Amino acid sequence: MDRPHAHREPVRFDVTATYEDNILAQRPVTRSTNNLPARAAIFTAAALILAAALTSWRIEEVRTTAQHRRAMQVWASTHHEATAYIPHIQARPLLEGVVLALLVAGLAAGLVAGSDMLTKRKTHRFLIGETPDCDLPVTASALPEPRFPLIEHNESGFHLAILPNMSGWIDHHGERKNLDALRRSAKKHPAYPTAKLVSLSSDTKCLIHIEHLSILVEDSD
Repeated sequence: MDRPHAHREPVRFDVTATYEDNILAQRPVTRSTNNLPARAAIFTAAALILAAALTSWRIEEVRTTAQHRRAMQVWASTHHEATAYIPHIQARPLLEGVVLALLVAGLAAGLVAGSDMLTKRKTHRFLIGETPDCDLPVTASALPEPRFPLIEHNESGFHLAILPNMSGWIDHHGERKNLDALRRSAKKHPAYPTAKLVSLSSDTKCLIHIEHLSILVEDSD
């Protein structure tokens, strides 16, 4: 009797798109493996909030001192007294340096988080269509919209979106099924009524045909 396959969460699927014998696109679709964007975003928020709090305190200190100074100047002028006890607004270079450092660190962390999120958004899906950010050019009339996510990774795993005009097969642990059979049992795509979603697990290999293009998808491990 065959031993059951151990469950393994796939980390990456390699996608190769060809036209006849020519490779048109070739790149991996990956899943997230770290929480750097979340940590950087938290640090950004904390740094900016602290900088805002210190700046607010400093503004209030300057305002209060200025009011006291004006009041003392009026009193001294009225009573012809010396102005030795009139308060002065003190410079606080250390405080201002800390605020500046917090602002710079917070903005830098925000840029890191944003850049990392944009990079992951790009590597976590394979887009087909006619827009400039698509990985593979496909006629828009063959798709629900000019920019269609063929493969995507989200919190529930990797998914392949199949359309009625696609043909091909999916092989999982040596068991091969054609897209027509899978289309009948697959769940509906939440964003595209004509599309169906198929989950991609470990040791999965797919061959998708659309128009004159062939797209091979296979687990990299």
